[in-house]
This record gives sequence, structure tokens and C-alpha cells, in this order.
Amino acid sequence: MAAGFELPGDRTEEGAEPVAELRSPLLPRPLLHLAAFLHAYGWRTATVAAALLSALVGASVALLVFGVGAVHAGEALRAALISGLVTGALTAVPVGALLHIIDELSRARARLEEEIRRREIAERRLRQLAGTDELTGLCNRRAFFDRARELVALARRYEQPIALLTIDIDRFKQINDELGHAEGDRALQRLATILRRNLRATDVPARFGGDEFVVVMPQTRLEAALVVAERIRREVAASDGPVALSVSIGAAAASGAEADLDLLLARSDRALYAAKRMGRNRVCAEPAAPDPDGDGPPPTS
Repeated sequence: MAAGFELPGDRTEEGAEPVAELRSPLLPRPLLHLAAFLHAYGWRTATVAAALLSALVGASVALLVFGVGAVHAGEALRAALISGLVTGALTAVPVGALLHIIDELSRARARLEEEIRRREIAERRLRQLAGTDELTGLCNRRAFFDRARELVALARRYEQPIALLTIDIDRFKQINDELGHAEGDRALQRLATILRRNLRATDVPARFGGDEFVVVMPQTRLEAALVVAERIRREVAASDGPVALSVSIGAAAASGAEADLDLLLARSDRALYAAKRMGRNRVCAEPAAPDPDGDGPPPTS
């Protein structure tokens, strides 16, 4: 250790507190600050390094090292600077120039952080667009499967109920053929709006393809899913628009280990077509899992 120089924690006498003040008749005050900075980052040889810096390059370069540390330069950069200073690779420069360098480093760091923030926002937006149906703003098929599989896995793990609705606009082909695809698109958007208005934030509605929509409803038993489905059906039938709309809805539910996404989709799809066979504009449910041969109990309306 350089003679006459002490740092907090460098030494303690038995039963005494660490030295609380920096003091040295040999080193200028900036070097004392530098030594304290290095010591705070675990440089137990800070006193020796500070003494060498004072002998080799003077206090102005020491201020540079201290300033770079103040803008959170990495450990590798600090180590490189100290190594270069100790070996005489750097020379003393005016303090004003050093302060300018420190200011530029701080500005560059701020610009880099802002650029990182902008890119993170853009990446989130791209991921959102990749999983969104452009026409309705709901999840697309791929995003639905990703999220639905997660929710089914949670239902199985925590022995929770989960329900699934399959929704189809009645006579949608006739709307397209007679009124044009633009009116068909507006019909899809009307249904999407009604779904968002009647579902919870935890439910996942999606446009599955064409005029078919699906909704996965975590922590929901069949009875509660049927209440929501009937509310959706009634609101669609009462909605205003150039063309009268109605929907047929199939519902299925499972709980715990019985939850399986493919089976829920198949069961709700069978219930949907039962609703259509029974005259459309209604809700049907398949209350129990199908038999192994694929035939289940008759859907109920």
C-alpha cells in the first residue's frame, strides 16, 4: 500500500470500525476520489493503482476514469482504462476536454437506450400483428392455438374447468353472394365487436377461418359458457345493420385431466352443426366427452 494512504475497509484494528475518511499527503483530491471509486467496485489494490496513476499521468486522466465510471461504463472498459493508464499508454489531457468526452459518452448512452426502447416496441408490435386477424382485430388461427394450448395446460395442471365455443354466422355465403364481400366483411366485424363486448379479458376469441369463430374460456364451466353464448346470440340477432344476422353456437367444456384442445374443438364443432340442423340461430352443447369410437351423447340446446 502507498505510504500515508488509507481507504474505508482497507484495514481495521481489532475491535475498531473501518477508517471513515480518505487521507493522503501524497495524492491530490481527484486521485482520492478515483481510489474511492475503484475501491467501491472491489479494487483492493486501488491505493497502489492510484499512486501509479499520480506518478505516471497526473490527476486529469484520473478524472476521466472517474467520469467514465459515473456513466456506468462496463467493468471491462474500466479495467482497460486503468490498465492503459498504469502502463503509460494514455497521456494527460486538459480537464475541459475530458469533461466534454464524459458528456458525449453520457449522450451516446442515452441515445442507445432510446434506440433499444424503440426497437423493443417495434418488435412487440410485429408479434402482435403476426397473431392478429387483419379484418376483425381478433386473434388469428395460429395465435389462437398458441394461447389455447397454454390455457388447456393450465386447466390440466390446476384441475380447473375450461370451456370452448364455436360460432358460425348463419347463411354467410348467401350474404356474400347477394350483397357482396364488402357487406360480408362488415358482418364479420359486427360479430367480432359483439364478442369483445361480451367476453372477459381472460377469454380468447379468434377468427378461425371464413365466418367461423372460436372462443376459449378458462376457469369456466359449461353452464356459465352457455349463459355467455346465449347472450352473444341474442345481441347478434338484435344488432343493427344493412343485413339481419344470426349465429349458431356450439359449446363444450372439460375439467382437469379431461381437458384436451383437440377434443374440445371436435365436441363444440359437433354441437355447432347440431344447432344448424335444428334450425340455426341457437346454442347447443355437448355436455360429456365423446365415446372412444367418436360417438358422443346427443347435443342439447
